[in-house]
Amino acid sequence: VVAAARAAASPGISTAGACPGSESAPSSFTSPRSSLGSFRFGVAGSTGADRNATATADYFLLHSPADDPCARADALERWASAQGPAARTVWVDTLCRDIGLQAHEHLRALPCHLAFCQRLLLLAGPGLADSLDCVAALEAWVALGRSLDDVEVVLAVGPGDRDAAQTVLAQFDTFAVMYALAESEETVAPITYAVELCSVGLFNATVREYVPLVRTAVREHARLAGPAAAPRGGGAGGAAA
Repeated sequence: VVAAARAAASPGISTAGACPGSESAPSSFTSPRSSLGSFRFGVAGSTGADRNATATADYFLLHSPADDPCARADALERWASAQGPAARTVWVDTLCRDIGLQAHEHLRALPCHLAFCQRLLLLAGPGLADSLDCVAALEAWVALGRSLDDVEVVLAVGPGDRDAAQTVLAQFDTFAVMYALAESEETVAPITYAVELCSVGLFNATVREYVPLVRTAVREHARLAGPAAAPRGGGAGGAAA
């Protein structure tokens, strides 16, 4: 929960209220992360003339708990900093969902949560494509008729870690659902049924459709990191006179 709270704490970001049928999120949240100060986040409603009346959040945040929490928090900060002064409402599942439900009940509510968000934001670390729960959400987004044009990807890897960035890209490019692992034993059976209903081949192909978005995120990560460091010299010849 602390890791999710840290990931939620970014300037200009609010956590969304729960969708119909689930408990509401806390009315406010204070970031425990000192580098962000004490930003507060209220539960956002779905009103507004410039927004879809059925949406409760601008973004659904998807990330894997297997990835480094600091890398996820840093990725969300980078994304938030690039949004400018406009406020963004983000559905952070750990903060917004009904914590009294079991894992399989949360999974059942996932399509509702996705449907009530305008866009999908991926914090893509090495664990995302390995998570059966996360790739089920990726397939559900497409199954709901949503567009990949409404998906944004930010790499959740260390600054300058080009190997990890390439690993994330390779995992999406060669994705096979048979190697993905569920985050809870309770979700294995329902997701397996969904994969069988979709067909393994189509499910794999759907996840691989995200590859261009991940590739763009890898390029942006490399741009921010700057030129690759040259190998350090060694031996006596490197000593200063």
